[in-house]
Amino acid sequence: MADEKYESDFESDSEGDESLLDVSPDDVEMGEMIGGGGLGLVYAAKWKKKEVAVKMLFDPRVSEALIKEFRDEAMVQWGLNHPNIVKLYACCVKPPKMLMIFDKSDGSLFEVLHKQTYELRRSEAWEIALAVAKGMNHLHTHNPKIIHRDLKSHNLLVYKKDGKYDWSATKLCDFGLATVGARGAGTPCYMAPELHANKPYNEKVDVFAFGVLLCELVSLEVPFGGFTPFDIRSKVTKGERPPLSRTCPRPIEKLIKECWHDEPKRRPSFAQVIEKLNDMEGKVRELDASVAPSSLHFMGDSLDCLKL
Repeated sequence: MADEKYESDFESDSEGDESLLDVSPDDVEMGEMIGGGGLGLVYAAKWKKKEVAVKMLFDPRVSEALIKEFRDEAMVQWGLNHPNIVKLYACCVKPPKMLMIFDKSDGSLFEVLHKQTYELRRSEAWEIALAVAKGMNHLHTHNPKIIHRDLKSHNLLVYKKDGKYDWSATKLCDFGLATVGARGAGTPCYMAPELHANKPYNEKVDVFAFGVLLCELVSLEVPFGGFTPFDIRSKVTKGERPPLSRTCPRPIEKLIKECWHDEPKRRPSFAQVIEKLNDMEGKVRELDASVAPSSLHFMGDSLDCLKL
């Protein structure tokens, strides 16, 4: 996948320009609210005559702790430049009107999987997985290493090109929990056992979450849908995982199980995940060439033939 895809019109302006860490909110033309992140609401907007997304924390009563969290998130993203990580173009980190300016997407992966009628093919799920793994590998090989801690379909942005989804352009977003070592929460159904148990952890918690995401991509079901956070914590710490689809190709099933292994050291790195995904590309595309998307839910054990 070409790294040039979706390069920003602002890229040459923003690289290394620290004045963009303190833009004036008056320079941003705010539009309708389109979503929310962990520390603020997200709006469609215009900045420098371009369509953008703006994450805003606007409340003069916010605590110093919340202000610090917002600033920390901005600082984490400021130094990241990768085609599979949403680009922070500029921000204002001074209260009361704090904001971050990003490229505008065509929605979240969660919306595509669970709120639309789009029929995701196995090869498209593979493309998404590879894009996410590349973005995560960039975080984990960054200096200092960055642990996302909240990898999930809600925090993956999708983009269209010529009216069609370009899954290879899928991007990571929402770094509100990203850290180089601090403790904290996440989203229960994607959290590794060590996070649920409040034990020491490392970057392998992101690999666990990736395994859950990969299961979600194949099953098209919300992980542990209908269960309470307490129920999910109990299940995960006892070794239970979201059910795998009977139509899940064997190589993908194997990778999922490796990623959500109980023992962090047994989980692969994202560099290894990328290698494994590349190895199975031909088989996955071969499956799509022979089966219509709607038929994938009725094939059952006939997919057992898909082996590496």
